[in-house]
Amino acid sequence: MHLSITRKMLYAALSLALVLAVLETIPRLGGWALLQRTGIAVDAGDGDLRILCVGDSYTYGMGTAPNLYSWPRQLERLIRERNPSLTVSVRNAGVPGQSSGEILVDLTSLLEKTRPQIVCVLVGLNNQWKFREPKWPALSSLEPAKSLLRHLRVYRVLHWTLSRSAPRSWLGGARSNSEKQPRQPHGVVQQYQPGKTGLLRGLRGPRDFGSTTRESFRRAVHRQLRDDLSSMAHQIGATGAALVVVTYPEGREPAKKPYKGVELLETLHKEVAAHLLLSLADVRPAFTAAKERVGRDRLISPDGSHPTGEGYSVMAACAYDAVRDACGHLSSPIALAPSPAERGPSPPDYGTSDARAELDRWALSSNKRIQSRSSLEYALMLADAGLLDEAIASMERYHQRSGAHNLASRMLAGLYRRAGRLNDERSFCERMVARDPTFDYYRNRLAELDSLAADPTP
Repeated sequence: MHLSITRKMLYAALSLALVLAVLETIPRLGGWALLQRTGIAVDAGDGDLRILCVGDSYTYGMGTAPNLYSWPRQLERLIRERNPSLTVSVRNAGVPGQSSGEILVDLTSLLEKTRPQIVCVLVGLNNQWKFREPKWPALSSLEPAKSLLRHLRVYRVLHWTLSRSAPRSWLGGARSNSEKQPRQPHGVVQQYQPGKTGLLRGLRGPRDFGSTTRESFRRAVHRQLRDDLSSMAHQIGATGAALVVVTYPEGREPAKKPYKGVELLETLHKEVAAHLLLSLADVRPAFTAAKERVGRDRLISPDGSHPTGEGYSVMAACAYDAVRDACGHLSSPIALAPSPAERGPSPPDYGTSDARAELDRWALSSNKRIQSRSSLEYALMLADAGLLDEAIASMERYHQRSGAHNLASRMLAGLYRRAGRLNDERSFCERMVARDPTFDYYRNRLAELDSLAADPTP
C-alpha cells in the first residue's frame, strides 16, 4: 500500500488509541467482576435510618465473611434487634487497601447515591504506603491531566513497571554510578532542588517533609489524615448527615522501621472528633477488655491483624453506642434503645443456611483461581467457622504454589498454632528461616514456641 506519511501517522495513532482502549477496558471489567464475586454490599436501601460505612479492609470485613459478620452487617442487626419498630439500612462501602484520600474522592458520589443520615469512617492505616506528596505550585496547571492519568489502569501498570525496571537514577534522582551516597544525619530535611529529581518523581514537586527523616514523614502522613477527616466532616455536614469516627481495634508499637509499621491512630482520631464535635466509637479499650476475657485467638484472625467475626461483634457494639449518640444530634433526632449493661463478644453462627451458602460461594471463587485474594479470604472464613483443617489444607496448597514469605505463609503459621499443631508450625518456620535467614518473623515465632515449651501453662 502506497500511503502518505500523514495517513500512516494517522493510522498508527488510531491503532495505538484502540490498543490503549482495549487495555484500559479489560482490567476495568475484571475489577467489576471481582467486586460482584466478592459481594461487597451495594444496596443502599431505604428506611427510617440510613447509615453509610466507609473505610479499608477493617470495614470491608477482611478476616470473616464480609456479607455476614463484618461490623457494618452486625451493626445493622444490632439496631434491628434493639429497635424493632425502626427500619434501618446500612451500606458497607469499605474497600481493602483504601486510604483517606481515596475515600474523600469517592465520598461525593456515595453521599448522592445513599443519602445517609449517619456516616461511619474507619481509615488511616493505608495512608503510610499511599502517601500523597505535597504539590509544586509551578505545576498546578497540570493537576487535571495528572488526576485523569492516575485513574487510568494503563498508566498505573506502566508506572508500576517502570518503577521496578527503570534505573534508579530515573526514579529517585540517585546517582547512576556505584558511588555510595552519604547518609543524611537524623533530623536533617533535604531541600527540593529542581533538576536533581528523577523522571517519575520530578513532576511531584517538593517534598517538604524530608526524604530521610522518619519522624517528619510520619507527621506528614498524620497531617494529611487529619486534613482528610476534617474535609469529610465538612462535606458530610453540608448534607445534613452526621459523621462517626471509628478507631482501630488494636495497634502495635512502632517497630524497627516505624514509618512502615502499624501505628496506634486513635489519638489522632480522638483529636479530630473532639475538635469538630463528632461522635467517636473508641474500639480499642473494649477490644482489649474482650481479649482479656476470651483470648486474642478468638478475636483476631490467623493473618495477625484483622478481627474474626467475633472480634467484629465488639466493634459493632462500640459503633452502636456512637451511632446512638449521633442520632440524637440530627436535625430530626432518632432515639435508639440503650445498649445492655453486659454484652460480651458474640461468636458467628456458621450453621445457618445463609452462612453455608456464603462459604460455598467463596469456595467456588477460590477454586477457580488459587493465586487470588479470594483464596486467602476463604481460608480466613473457614478458620472463623472453626474448620481449621480445611483452612490449613487450603493455605498449604496456596503456599506450595507461591513458596514465598507473604501473607499466606504468615496465615499458615497462625493456623498451625490455632489448631494446636505446634510441631507443624515449628517445622514450617524452620524451613522458612533456612530459606532466608533474614526472616525475623519466623525466628520470633520459633522463640515463642520455645517459651511455650518451657512454660506450657496458659
